[in-house]
Amino acid sequence: MHIEERLSETVLNSWKLINQRFSTLISQLSDEDLQKEISPGRNRALYVTGHLAATNDRLFPLLGIGQRRYPELDPVYIDQRDGALGDPVAPSVLKAASDDVARGLTEALERFTPEEWLEKHAVVSDGTLAAIVWRSCSVERTTCPTILGRSCWLITLTDGFKRGPRSHESNTDVSLAF
Repeated sequence: MHIEERLSETVLNSWKLINQRFSTLISQLSDEDLQKEISPGRNRALYVTGHLAATNDRLFPLLGIGQRRYPELDPVYIDQRDGALGDPVAPSVLKAASDDVARGLTEALERFTPEEWLEKHAVVSDGTLAAIVWRSCSVERTTCPTILGRSCWLITLTDGFKRGPRSHESNTDVSLAF
């Protein structure tokens, strides 16, 4: 097995595992739990779920695998801070959108060849990619690190949900974990 195959398989398996963990966790949260802040003074779980759905939805055109499914989430979950526009989208709709986007991305990524994992994504020109690779021997503007970075972000979110709200001063639980 070539290094490209191992790399793409590892990133895809990480993506699948982390998305499954996040989906399972979110599905277990009640509407009341989704209204809780992840940490004192931080975003609510509901907002984070909507933000995740909206940002992951942006990966479809970025990676050249399709059109966005939920651009209507942007004004509430990307363009505004938590609570600025209330909660115009029902928790069940956000959960379903998050799952749908993750499932669609996973299905598309499963069809990628090892070589496609190392291709540039849509917002990087050929000249820019060549300059980046030439200067730093980096492939940071390709599909592989984009998905790997998103997976790492999901790990952080999932762990934050599991720990529940924390006190800033003592780093101890201030209420029951989600």
